[in-house]
Amino acid sequence: MIHVGDSTSLGIFDPDMLPDPADSGENRYLEYGAVDVVTSVFGGRNTTEGFEDYPSAVDSVAELLAQGQPEGTCWVIATGVNDAANISAGATYDEETRIRMMLDQLRGQRVMWSTAKTRLDTGHWNDANMVKFNEVLERVAKDYPDVVVWDWASDVAGHMEWFLDGDDVHYNAEGNAARARLFAAALANAFPVGVVDPVQGGTVVTSAGSAGSAGSAGEAADAGTAE
Repeated sequence: MIHVGDSTSLGIFDPDMLPDPADSGENRYLEYGAVDVVTSVFGGRNTTEGFEDYPSAVDSVAELLAQGQPEGTCWVIATGVNDAANISAGATYDEETRIRMMLDQLRGQRVMWSTAKTRLDTGHWNDANMVKFNEVLERVAKDYPDVVVWDWASDVAGHMEWFLDGDDVHYNAEGNAARARLFAAALANAFPVGVVDPVQGGTVVTSAGSAGSAGSAGEAADAGTAE
């Protein structure tokens, strides 16, 4: 599997930003059944714009596709926070254009895209801007038969203490560890091992299963993920 993210994903894979190095996203993905874990995570960038020397997420995915990936690879797209903020600040591309630029090049690939969330109520990173991005993401995903949306925004709504105090966009060590585990659990629910039927495009999942289902992230541990 391949995790493509922005600065909010840095803490998932950085041992210094976790309570314990064993809590890393790589370990969690492997525990939930991934065969291999590839990361493309850069601070400051978003889906369609890079930052300084960092490539955009679209450019990173294009490069990874050009390298060739094993059949059955699952892609996790964890951008949106900076997209929503840039759109608020007057960026050229709207939400739908950004999302389609990513998903058009991933047609035929299994993709899980996480929703965005912040703890802010003012400024460009205002959570209201995240809500708008999420609404467009869920609508557009329905046009792609192999794309699901992980409703991270709902999963974290009851754990706002996971955000980094004074920052309110990124996460503290506890939040990073939780995100690492829940990303893996959500992917396991989105693309469980041994399930042949294709995912229904636009399906919304949580770390506990389909949106609104009962259970907990721990109950999904046996589901596993594809490569």
